[in-house]
Amino acid sequence: MTKTTVQGEFQPLLDAYCNGWGNFWRNPMLFMVLIATADIPLSLIKIQTEKVENNVLQFLLGLPLVSVVTPFAKVAVVTAFGAIQRNQPIGFIAAYQPVLRRILPLIAAVILWSLAAFLGVAALVVGAIIVLIGGQFIAAAVVLEKLNPIAAAQRSWHLVKPVFALIFILFVSIEVGAALVSTLLETVLGLLPIGVFAPLISSWLSAPIVYMPLAAMYHARVKVAPLNTAVNTN
Repeated sequence: MTKTTVQGEFQPLLDAYCNGWGNFWRNPMLFMVLIATADIPLSLIKIQTEKVENNVLQFLLGLPLVSVVTPFAKVAVVTAFGAIQRNQPIGFIAAYQPVLRRILPLIAAVILWSLAAFLGVAALVVGAIIVLIGGQFIAAAVVLEKLNPIAAAQRSWHLVKPVFALIFILFVSIEVGAALVSTLLETVLGLLPIGVFAPLISSWLSAPIVYMPLAAMYHARVKVAPLNTAVNTN
């Protein structure tokens, strides 16, 4: 395999990193505020659940926030990303308007996705990975492409399947990268007199590492594979 071939195969991955951060720096304040709507509550609930000794109970307490609130913010980021990419003005309210308009099917979709991932963990780890990666674009498909939850799951898989390995690498790399940066920031911020706010701030500041490349990958995949008008959008 030649160097050119390798570069070609991994080009969508490189584009996701570059375009994600390129658009982030065009309006960093907007993206940070959008991310804060999920990441700060998530960090607060994490601090509280860490006081619970039962690991299963910790998981159950944190699941609703992770399953519902986080996808809301991710879709808002994807919405803002698309507008900025098209050189269109957009603010916080405009980024969240599509989410609020489709809030019921969005909640249904993310709950179904979470249950499928949970069942995948119970049955087989590989199954959970397939569901987790294959469903990365469900929320965006519900809100931006106005699909019902089942059609959105099919659409997400249609977008992910041709580049499944790349999106898996992207997902793992950004999660690991965000964790490392968050740990480093927490260590540095821990030297300051801000107490329990250190993990909260470090998590928020590192969150764009996760949000931005995934937003870029979604828009890149939609451009390559436009929505089939035959898909059920009810």
